[in-house]
Amino acid sequence: SYFPMVFKHANNLTKQQKLFVRANQISLYFVLLLGIGLTFFIGDIVSLILGPSYSDVSGVFRIYYWSIIFLFWANVQHMWEVYNGEYSLPLYKTAFACCLKLILNLYLGAEYGLNGFAFATLISYFFYGMGFNLFRKKTREYLRLQIKSLNYKAILSNIRLLRLKGFIWFRKRS
Repeated sequence: SYFPMVFKHANNLTKQQKLFVRANQISLYFVLLLGIGLTFFIGDIVSLILGPSYSDVSGVFRIYYWSIIFLFWANVQHMWEVYNGEYSLPLYKTAFACCLKLILNLYLGAEYGLNGFAFATLISYFFYGMGFNLFRKKTREYLRLQIKSLNYKAILSNIRLLRLKGFIWFRKRS
């Protein structure tokens, strides 16, 4: 449902950039909202579901979870890639991230065990979702949009907006 809005504003580059920044911010909010809760309660959740003997793996889940933001951002970037005719870019990003993950698994997995494999995933997802954009001039433009979505003032403004819209929605329902 977001992709048609981007095409609707085909002649307005500023509006398109705002839409991509907003999509990255929404992804960030979703991951942060779940991640903060999971970071604190994953040990209890693992013990409840798998039993107390598996509570040691909660640290691995914490690391894996924080790699999700880069996958969310990569999904938003796919819209940008399609819109800009960069059809082969996902293939290159996937191949690069796969090779990087294999190499990191050999070194980090041997050295740090399960946590090393989780960190290898985090690093390879970073390059898949964000870091690869450093290497090409055209994708640096999108990297700038990704970094712009981390703007602290914009995040606070969006939180206020969500709170206000939620309050209005709640008032209508009561």
